[in-house]
Amino acid sequence: MTSVDWIPESVRKSAIRRTLEPGEMLFCREDRPDGLYLLERGEIRLSGPRR
Repeated sequence: MTSVDWIPESVRKSAIRRTLEPGEMLFCREDRPDGLYLLERGEIRLSGPRR
């Protein structure tokens, strides 16, 4: 099983590939969910205000 085998083919076919530059923001905490994100390579940092 590859890393994307668990994703239904219909979802994979409608995917939009995005490339982010270092420091570029993918989404903010207040954003409404609008999709599924799959990190193919690299790393991502999650951050937000401390509670």
